[in-house]
Amino acid sequence: MLVFFDQAASLKCSRPRALRPSLKKHLLPMTFSFSIRGQIFYFPMLDRRKLLSEIFRFILVSGVSFTIDAGVYLGLTSQLDIDGSWAKRISFACVSVWGFFAHKHFTFRHRSFNRSEPIRFACVYLTGWVLNSLVYDATIALDQRAKPAFLLATFAWACWNFVGQKWFVFREPAEKA
Repeated sequence: MLVFFDQAASLKCSRPRALRPSLKKHLLPMTFSFSIRGQIFYFPMLDRRKLLSEIFRFILVSGVSFTIDAGVYLGLTSQLDIDGSWAKRISFACVSVWGFFAHKHFTFRHRSFNRSEPIRFACVYLTGWVLNSLVYDATIALDQRAKPAFLLATFAWACWNFVGQKWFVFREPAEKA
């Protein structure tokens, strides 16, 4: 147990065993408690198992997304003789629709629906696309090799998308008091 004391405040990292049973079910296994002049505030910390599970599912869905993206792109360019730029735009749209539902229901297991979710998802996806392009261009300008630039840009995009989707698009609803 880590304890920091000040004259007016104290910080503790503790397990919620000492809490009333009615509070235990609402808090995660670890809580961060902050006490100011006798008033105690409890903040749940991240559940590591849940986070790791979501990261694993995100990687799995992203792998399927890549397969869909490549399949649609190759099918449009080779079978239907569509220009590569338009084929990439169409495949990106297909992957965006797939990604929204797969990440919502499988990755983050978010069951409720809010009308702003598709808009927030589009904002995260499009800003991620811009970030991907900027990181790729900056890395190419420094290194002139495509593979490291592609990998770094993809990693930056994936991190941006995971964080944006977890804490912005499919965030947990606030607890009602």
